[in-house]
Amino acid sequence: MLSFIIALVAFIYLVYRINNLERKLASLDVSRISSDQTQTPKDEAVDFSPINLKKTEDLINPAPWLNGSAAPEIPLDARQTKSQGESKDTEFVVGSKVLTAVGLLAVLLGVGFFLRYAFSNDLISESMRVILGGLAGIVSAGIGHFLSKKYPSYGHSLLGAGLGITYLSAYAAYSFYSLIGSFPAFILFAIITAVGSGLAVIYNSKPLMVYSLVGGFIIPLILPLSASPHVLFSFLIVLNAGILVVARFKIWPELAVMSIVGTGSLYIQWLFGPYHSGLFVVTLAYCTVIFGIYFTTSLLNFIFRDRDYKGIDGFLLYSVPIIYFLLNIDLMNDNEGIALFALAIGIFYILISTVIRAGFRDLGELRTFSNAMLMIAMPFIAGATALHFDGFTLTIVWAVEAVAMLLVGYLLNTSGNRILGIILSLITGLHFFASDLDLNMSDLIFNKRSAVILFVLAMYAVFWKIYSVIPREFPDTTEDERTAGRNIGSVGAFIVFFAWITVEAIDFLVDYDLYLPLIWIIGSGFAFGVAFAAKEKTIRYLSYFTLFIAGFWSLIAHFSIDLSRFPSFFNIRTLTSVVFAAAVMYVFWLYKLRRDEMTDEEGGVVSFLIGSANILFLWAVTREIVQFYNARLLFAESREWLSIENTKRVTLSIFWLIYAFIGLGVGIFKRSSFVRYFSIILFAITIFKIFLYDTANLNDISRFVSFISLGVILLISGFAYYKFKDRISQFVKQDGEKT
Repeated sequence: MLSFIIALVAFIYLVYRINNLERKLASLDVSRISSDQTQTPKDEAVDFSPINLKKTEDLINPAPWLNGSAAPEIPLDARQTKSQGESKDTEFVVGSKVLTAVGLLAVLLGVGFFLRYAFSNDLISESMRVILGGLAGIVSAGIGHFLSKKYPSYGHSLLGAGLGITYLSAYAAYSFYSLIGSFPAFILFAIITAVGSGLAVIYNSKPLMVYSLVGGFIIPLILPLSASPHVLFSFLIVLNAGILVVARFKIWPELAVMSIVGTGSLYIQWLFGPYHSGLFVVTLAYCTVIFGIYFTTSLLNFIFRDRDYKGIDGFLLYSVPIIYFLLNIDLMNDNEGIALFALAIGIFYILISTVIRAGFRDLGELRTFSNAMLMIAMPFIAGATALHFDGFTLTIVWAVEAVAMLLVGYLLNTSGNRILGIILSLITGLHFFASDLDLNMSDLIFNKRSAVILFVLAMYAVFWKIYSVIPREFPDTTEDERTAGRNIGSVGAFIVFFAWITVEAIDFLVDYDLYLPLIWIIGSGFAFGVAFAAKEKTIRYLSYFTLFIAGFWSLIAHFSIDLSRFPSFFNIRTLTSVVFAAAVMYVFWLYKLRRDEMTDEEGGVVSFLIGSANILFLWAVTREIVQFYNARLLFAESREWLSIENTKRVTLSIFWLIYAFIGLGVGIFKRSSFVRYFSIILFAITIFKIFLYDTANLNDISRFVSFISLGVILLISGFAYYKFKDRISQFVKQDGEKT
């Protein structure tokens, strides 16, 4: 140890001599420069020649290649100079910082080996060991202080090493040798931490502050502070207050983060250690005080700091209440306690936001702070309601809260609150589908489930309306947010509506699988009316899709029905096809009425639905004819089978011909090329059926009826084309021009 002190003294003397030599050299340079400046050159006239003007232009525009001209090639010498500079920087980092750190480590290890040898051979007493360690730490810190002005990094490293040695000496005096009690040890640790923090502030050294902070949070792990909650939490309150005061004046974000981590770790250790239910009030009160320190610091930083340094403030503002809540969950006995705790946090932030808005007429940056607190309050209140309520009630409360978040964000122009409202609306919808679609209601429509659905529908309708009226130039609103909010409102309302009518049908209809396609078709027609009235394209497209799915579903569900329960031609299959056709005609009428508001793609979709309606109706009547005659075959004698089968085939052919003929007429008079093409295709299918199928299987009288019907209808159709040739040509020409 004595050799270490002697080496340090010699090192101080050497540095002192070097500094004197440098000062003498600097004074010689100053005297030489002053002697050169005594010979002042004569004033020179300013040359405004083109060459000098060109130089001036180059100064004004030092980077002309940014305007499109070629960038100048960097000379090889310049590149070599740059690479040499980078190598010098690397050399400086290695030579100054790395070598210094390794040197300090080597010295500490050497001292450690010497001390171990001395201790093993009882060369130094316990008291002298502590004294020498303290002296070594003080000397190292003194050298660091002496060098910190000229060599900051080097000096700060020695300061940190000195504080560490002093800290270890105090720890050895308390823990290893029991030379001092816990209170003197606490005083020593506190003094070392305070001195280190003060020097860090004076020298503006963040690493030194980090060393001191780590030492401060180690104190409760060394000393029995946990024996009394008042001692432990008073120490943490003072330590956090000091750290955050330093962070208030120094832009050192790591301090706040480290203090939160350190305090949270010690708090968790307390909860899983000495804590018991009798200390509930004391523990929660002290934790609330620490929470208040961080909250107050966030508020002050938001008021006084520059805008560029609010990243850490944002972290504190949003993370502190969450950490505060999570750390104290175990203190609560049940969900009711947790719900009240979360509700209290939410109400606190709402009250503070209200006080700020009421007390400060010119909010300025406080507007952002106030809005942020409302954003924090909303999730806590939503979580509290989730813990307190369940089932239908929770869905209703969440729906109301989602609308409240959206309206607050709309009125205060804060996108954060609006986005939280969108998220809660999605959660509400998912909860509704997961928990509230109870299929055991006793009343149709007028039941608890319908009441909940009305709240959810109203929630999504409000979201759609708000995002429909928000103008594009509305501040703090992006196009993506407007699109997302409007789509969530429209799609959510559409899905909830169809879920409602579906579960009501399943709950109260015996053969709901037969009636659901019809219910969906009617629902799609209603949705079309709402979509056209609201000018909402998303709902229109969803209605197109749902209407088509309902028609396709009808093909599967109504392929074969029990004619013993339903009369032929007057049953659910025919009714569904007729209602589907009526719904498509309704859509077509609305499309014609609002054609200027529709997209080009919608015209093709409407035409596709018209074709689907024709196919569905044609299929439904065909199935009725087939099932009608097949039912007669079941009760007929064998000699009647052929006659019934021939009649069925002829009836099908005549029905198809009449349907194609009517379609052709409608296509001509309504100027619909799609309907005309559909009728011609149906004519072709019927012709093939009569010539290839009916001719081979029918008797003569049936063939006569089929061919006569085919001939008459085709002749009339051909005459119609001759009669309205000019009109049809005009339609085709207009369609070509539109295309």
